[in-house]
Amino acid sequence: MHPQCKLCDQPSTDVDHIVEIADGGAMWDHANWQPLCHPHHLTKTKQAARNRAARLAKQRRTEANEPSLAMRMWNQLP
Repeated sequence: MHPQCKLCDQPSTDVDHIVEIADGGAMWDHANWQPLCHPHHLTKTKQAARNRAARLAKQRRTEANEPSLAMRMWNQLP
């Protein structure tokens, strides 16, 4: 691991997962790691959580507007 934060060249204190584990990133894949200082790691992690929440909310809204399986079957009746 590198001794400097990848974003600001301050000493790195945290190992960041480039692709968040919650988003499907591999925990132990060294290619998915990058060194960050704690402030940059917090900022990146919070932004990833906000993006994930927005993506899930949009998915739920889309699913809520889709007719249920029962309604789709009902609509296919002659």
